[in-house]
Amino acid sequence: DVFENGSSVWLTSQLDSAAPTTHTITQDLSPLDVELMPLLQDSVVPGTLSFIFRGDTFIDRQGSLYRS
Repeated sequence: DVFENGSSVWLTSQLDSAAPTTHTITQDLSPLDVELMPLLQDSVVPGTLSFIFRGDTFIDRQGSLYRS
C-alpha cells in the first residue's frame, strides 16, 4: 500500500520471545491551504463556515461541524 504524507498508520507486532515496546514517529506536514470561497456559488451566512475537503463538504454551524 502507498500512504500519503500525513496518513496515520498503526502497527502492532511482536517477536515470539520479545517484550512489547512502543515507538512513536512524528512527521512534519506541509500547511493546509483552504479556499473558503473559491467560486462563491452559495450564500455567505455570518457565523458559519462551509468547505470541501477530500471530496466531502463540511459545514460549521454554531461550533458544530457537519459532513455531507
